[in-house]
Amino acid sequence: MYFTYKVPQSRWYTHFLPFIEEPVFMVSEQTKKIFDTYQARIKYRLFGLGDAKKQKLKVYYFMQPPEIDCLSGETEGRADSSDKEIVLDMTKTNYNNVFTIKGVRENYLIASLIVVEALLSEKINEFTFEELKLYSQEGRDVD
Repeated sequence: MYFTYKVPQSRWYTHFLPFIEEPVFMVSEQTKKIFDTYQARIKYRLFGLGDAKKQKLKVYYFMQPPEIDCLSGETEGRADSSDKEIVLDMTKTNYNNVFTIKGVRENYLIASLIVVEALLSEKINEFTFEELKLYSQEGRDVD
C-alpha cells in the first residue's frame, strides 16, 4: 500500500493533514505514534507546521522510514519507472510494517494491513492506499 495526500479546499478553515508525502514524508504526532507502535528504526525530526494568519501551529515530524530492497522479480517494467505494477518479495520485507522500497524512483510508503487498520481505527483517513501484490520466494501469490 502507498499513501498520497489530499487537501480539502476551504477558505474558512485550516486543515492539517495527518500525512504528507512530497517532497519528503511528514507525519502528524498522532500518525507518528501509530507508526512507532508497529515499526522500529524510523528516523524523525520535529518541526512545526502552521497558519500565520490564524496563529495556529501543529507538531509534525519529517520521517525517514527504513529503505528495504524487496522488489520481486515479478515486478513489471523498469525499476525507475512509475508506470509499472510493483510486486514485493515477502521474504525480503523481513516483517517490516512501514518502509520505502529501495530501487524505485517514486516516493512510495509501504504500510502493512495492520498499520492501515490502526490508522483508520484512530480516524486517520485522509490518505489513499493501494493493495500491492506479494510473492513468496517460491513465486506463489500471497494474499
